[in-house]
Amino acid sequence: ITNRKIFYRSPIYRTPLINDDVIDMDQIHKLILKEYKCAQLTPSSIQTGAIMITGETATKRNAEEVIHTLSNEVGDFLVATAGADLEGILAAKGSGAFAYSEEHPSAVIANIDIGGGTANIAVVQNQSLLGTCTLHIGGRLLEFEGEIVRKVSPPIQKWCMQKGIDISIGTAKSSGEIQQLLEDMLDALMLALKGEIIEMHPLLLGQLPSWAKKVDTLTFSGGVANFLHDTNQKCIGDLGFSIAQVIRESNLHKAFHIVRSAETVAATVIGTCIQTTEVSGATIHVTERELPIKNCPITVVDLQKKIDDVEQHIKQAVQFANTLYQFAEEEIAIAWFLENVPRLS
Repeated sequence: ITNRKIFYRSPIYRTPLINDDVIDMDQIHKLILKEYKCAQLTPSSIQTGAIMITGETATKRNAEEVIHTLSNEVGDFLVATAGADLEGILAAKGSGAFAYSEEHPSAVIANIDIGGGTANIAVVQNQSLLGTCTLHIGGRLLEFEGEIVRKVSPPIQKWCMQKGIDISIGTAKSSGEIQQLLEDMLDALMLALKGEIIEMHPLLLGQLPSWAKKVDTLTFSGGVANFLHDTNQKCIGDLGFSIAQVIRESNLHKAFHIVRSAETVAATVIGTCIQTTEVSGATIHVTERELPIKNCPITVVDLQKKIDDVEQHIKQAVQFANTLYQFAEEEIAIAWFLENVPRLS
């Protein structure tokens, strides 16, 4: 792929659900076909693409069924269910953070992708991933009807219990408790970026920050980045606008160099499209019965031209790949790209 051009972009839709645990597959199917029609496309006219379920939607009971069914009905697509770490990496690629790191190889850049349920942080330098971290910071963690709370997500309920604070249905949007939540979200973000957040922090999801270098540059993507960069954006009934406002008024601008992203709300989608490739050629040998192999993630193992600790490198790569790609303890096949191999034997 030498170049790409976006010629149609759909609106952003809230994921249609039958109930809190089940995705409405029929409605998603109708939405996709409707958007194809607007783009003057048919499923057969799409040569390659990707369907990925991320964030809160990936935890729904029928998530895997939905993406595999859609991949057969709406085009020849690769499919994946992305955990927070992989989602953060894809967003960093789609936002332009990786491209920026190529132009500024000494910069250590954290792309912070803030969506509905999480803030996925991916840290890169000179187009290499240094590490990831995920926090419970997102617009849909609290939802409002007018000026009062309509829905409180489980992560915020847990935060309230640990802090001894009451945020429940009917709490005023302007309450001090919600302001305290927003300030704690900002504090957690700052601690994570500095690598100082502790394992017991109620807003930490999964592993501690896994990068060793000091972050000096930030990019933002996801729905909240729209509010961050454009104060004229319409405020919807959740925390998204308030999170952006707290970040905008914070001292993050003094602590880090902030670069405007090339993509915000569509960053993960763009990053997923960049990752979609098809390979062929005389250098590839595999028996016919093994093909086709689809939806197989690839992970890089850098052996650093050393023969002594190959086994340790492989073990670390397996652990890292499982962190990125394994979801809900489902067994998956992973392809390995070995680079800087000392010798073949």
